[in-house]
Amino acid sequence: MGSPRLLVVAALCVDQCIPELPSLPVPNEPFAVLEHVNLNSGRAWDRRVDAFYFDVLRCARDSRASHTLTRTNDAREVRSQPALANLSWANVGLQQFHLPFGDGMEDGDGHHFQTMRGEIALLYARGALDDLRARLEAWGAAVDDEFRFEGPFGNRFVVEAVDDARARELVGPVKGVKKGGMDTMFMGISEGVGIRGVAFDVPAGAARKICKFYDLVFHAKTTLSKGACAVAIGFEQRITFTDVAGGDVPAYDGHHLAIYVNGDAWTAIYDQLFVRGLLYNNPRFPQFTYDSLKDALEHNEFRIRGFPDLDAVEGHGHPIIFELEHEIRNLRHPGFALKSRLPRGPEHGFFGNEL
Repeated sequence: MGSPRLLVVAALCVDQCIPELPSLPVPNEPFAVLEHVNLNSGRAWDRRVDAFYFDVLRCARDSRASHTLTRTNDAREVRSQPALANLSWANVGLQQFHLPFGDGMEDGDGHHFQTMRGEIALLYARGALDDLRARLEAWGAAVDDEFRFEGPFGNRFVVEAVDDARARELVGPVKGVKKGGMDTMFMGISEGVGIRGVAFDVPAGAARKICKFYDLVFHAKTTLSKGACAVAIGFEQRITFTDVAGGDVPAYDGHHLAIYVNGDAWTAIYDQLFVRGLLYNNPRFPQFTYDSLKDALEHNEFRIRGFPDLDAVEGHGHPIIFELEHEIRNLRHPGFALKSRLPRGPEHGFFGNEL
């Protein structure tokens, strides 16, 4: 941990040396978009898992995953770590599922498959629901009256209907994305509109403390009601944490989500996490470390592992009350899909036609 003087110097350097980071105008600052959910999906590529995401949900296959697979395995080889066997990215609208296969790092923080402790909400056009239900049932999923079902490895999903799949900006400004934006990046258009949100089951009493963390560290828009914390994201996305009676929540298996943060809020959040000692270098992605703001800016991202109890008595540390890795990106990140919607110029954090 750096001294207070060094932290002040670093903060001054950020103000003087780093251009303003770009922002996407959204009603729910500082988060621009909830972008992906990562779920390890078996020891090897599996036809049934592949069929669920690409034939049943009709996600779009993103070929950029092969580049990330190569980079990750090159970095692992240098460190004598086992290779990742395969990686698929399944795009649904402007969001994604990242699906690693055969991680090879299953001890401690990795598992050969991961099950999210909650539910993933997907958006589909109302007119697509009957065919989607038929495909799910043919795959073997039991779909209830609220359109809830389980996918591979017990991951839970719910489908929400939207009357016009492209008319409302629920999960991102789909209308008006220029050629070279969504069409090119996604290698095709998915049937689903996007990921509307993710909901997590948390130990009794944790929802309030998680809300406090999002309030104080992220300055996010949160709502706490009846044991549930709702975090507003970007346009009309959400992350929800709901207390479970009795506190019976499965052990964490390393699944993670990625969110984009607007402008200078990204740097401010990094500083908050650095001071608290909460930044996390995931050993499964050894090419990315975040030990300094310079490192984080080089990668346009940083990570945390979970939520500390900010109510803990001073001097006793802040124990983690719920583990959930966040990959926190700024809008310069090469994966950000909506750069064509951002203002250009150095005063907005962009120069020329950089990605």
